[in-house]
Amino acid sequence: MNRSPRACRETLLIASYLEPELVDIIRVARDDIDVMYRPDLLHPPRYAADHKGSDAHRTPSEEAEWLDLLGKATILFDFDRTHLGDLPEVAPHVRWIQSTSSGIGQFVRRQDYARRMPATVITTASGVHAIPLAEFVAMSMLMHTRGARHVLDEQRRKHWE
Repeated sequence: MNRSPRACRETLLIASYLEPELVDIIRVARDDIDVMYRPDLLHPPRYAADHKGSDAHRTPSEEAEWLDLLGKATILFDFDRTHLGDLPEVAPHVRWIQSTSSGIGQFVRRQDYARRMPATVITTASGVHAIPLAEFVAMSMLMHTRGARHVLDEQRRKHWE
């Protein structure tokens, strides 16, 4: 649903890799939010749904571009893992951080974000893995009870009885 533009627009910075088609959905869904997404400045993902990424490093000019984006952001999709310690200083306008993880309470406490970012709401992805995890457990139980390992071994050997 599109909403009418507000006098004070929000600026969302996507701070970890997200599939481009999902970024497009966000842009279309909310015309009252400026979406900033620079995957070339993020750590490349190592596998599907990898929000940490590899240990790639930015050049000084790329780091300056990234710091400029952080300085403009009012919303962060995920924590910027390259600036966890100085996030309140480099992203002073951020009022909402949507984590891609759940169970981040200890991390947030260690960073002292409640004191250092008192006007910032931090939300988690708690519950998003419940259905896939339940499906995985059911699949694993079926594989075990139905002898999937034996079937796969037989398949590799091209032996069918």
